[in-house]
Amino acid sequence: MQGLPMTRATSADGRFAYTLYARPQGVPFIHALDTVRGSAACIDLPPLARADLSTARLTPPAAGRPLLVVRRGPDRTEWV
Repeated sequence: MQGLPMTRATSADGRFAYTLYARPQGVPFIHALDTVRGSAACIDLPPLARADLSTARLTPPAAGRPLLVVRRGPDRTEWV
């Protein structure tokens, strides 16, 4: 998977590193890296395919909450 990194976040314990990537042509995705095991997963985000990700931020999972992509602005959107 290739793209332009837009924002990053880490889990509270530092084990997981999450990076949101935009692609010039294609669907944005999150790269989730398990820094302990050295494994990774990529999660495509088709609903954000045409979204402006310039204000996007990642909110890492905590206390049973999922990982969120939050966009700021008049059309504020949250995605898991």
